[in-house]
Amino acid sequence: MFKSFCLMFLIAGCQTAPQKRTSYENWQSKVTGIYKGIIFSDEIESPGITKIYKDANGNFKGDYEFIDKEAKIAGTLYDFQVISPLQLKCRWRDKYGTGDLSMSFNNSVTKFNGSWNADGKEKKYPWNGTK
Repeated sequence: MFKSFCLMFLIAGCQTAPQKRTSYENWQSKVTGIYKGIIFSDEIESPGITKIYKDANGNFKGDYEFIDKEAKIAGTLYDFQVISPLQLKCRWRDKYGTGDLSMSFNNSVTKFNGSWNADGKEKKYPWNGTK
């Protein structure tokens, strides 16, 4: 009797384990969208919009814009990498140059806190957004 109970418990436990893993896999499908937030530029908080989408091959791509000295600056996001669950890294490019952007999303994938740096520079600046 005890052996049958243990066997049933193990079988039930094995059947529920994949559901937790699936929820982590699904976070990537929720990343796409438009995020409004702040992008620091030249030590100044600038209102910004970050758009993340998938191309025809299912790869993440993105665009962004922010206001800098009363002019709108537009850029692109590319070479996305999944670092770990709820964390992405990508490259950015705009008229000022290129660099890295790291993003950490909340559990509901409705906002991210990130940081960016320019190529050849160690100093990082905040970049965040909320859907």
